[in-house]
Amino acid sequence: VRDVGKNIRHAPGLEVTDDDLKIWLSDLKALFSDPTFKNDNPLAKDALDQLQQLENDELIIERSEVVVAIKDSVDYLRTLPVHSNRETLELQSRIDDLEVKYHRDNTCTYMIGPFVESGVFGLEDFYVPPNISRVILQSRQKYVTSEEPLTSLEQMLSSNRIIILSADAGVGKTTFCKSLVTLWCAVQEGKTNPLAKFSHSQNVFSDIAYLAEFTYLFCIQLRGNKCVKLEDIFFSHTELVDTELTRDNKAFCDLLSNETGLVILDGLDECDIPSISPLATNRKYTVLITSRPWKLANIDMPSTGIYTHAQINVISR
Repeated sequence: VRDVGKNIRHAPGLEVTDDDLKIWLSDLKALFSDPTFKNDNPLAKDALDQLQQLENDELIIERSEVVVAIKDSVDYLRTLPVHSNRETLELQSRIDDLEVKYHRDNTCTYMIGPFVESGVFGLEDFYVPPNISRVILQSRQKYVTSEEPLTSLEQMLSSNRIIILSADAGVGKTTFCKSLVTLWCAVQEGKTNPLAKFSHSQNVFSDIAYLAEFTYLFCIQLRGNKCVKLEDIFFSHTELVDTELTRDNKAFCDLLSNETGLVILDGLDECDIPSISPLATNRKYTVLITSRPWKLANIDMPSTGIYTHAQINVISR
């Protein structure tokens, strides 16, 4: 059983064969069913129940458990002896695979609804990129606005460090965020097939390669958020993802200050943030915030030169 644990935790890839899995499950269940072992281990019955659920594909695995498993694998890979530049590159490739896999497993799928069997699909299978426009305030007194179509991600994400993306409920704010994560993962992995499905010159995804500018990406749901400041929200999330990603971690703070990143905050209207303040000057990440339009009228916003207001255009019939 110790060998089973080592084989699973330190597997060189992200998958195991069905035959190996059957043997490992059998060995584990045999140990946990042994009367002597069960008498000394009150959690043996719970372990057996979980193994049975896992074998029947009924076990619900929490996101936090996925994070712990990925971190454990990454930490182990970093302890392996490295003897050549080639091995160094292979090791880094494995680590990158594990880190991108977290997004692909947790952010790159969408539930279409109960009317579709299984219900959950990869976004690249059905997603239609929306038309997005920048909202320009023409008169502060009369709140007269005009719209400028956005034709590239660079145009959208490089104009300011804070981008507010607004749309009414059900128009596609969350799905757009997930699509950004999906494409960022594809760019990081060097994949082109998913990209081709999104690459159309008439929408904002015309320059997907621009996402390579972002070394790291965090996608955060704001529902239930208790923090007020944007960076407090960011650190509250990262500490849930990895207990080492804190304000006291110098290496992590150096990353935020020296490497370009993208932080997606989805659902401003689902939390009680009273205002949006400019980002610290020593940070290099860009923040994309989604919201329903009414929320923007009920909170204190920075001056118009500090952020970009964009909106998803409703598909016309």
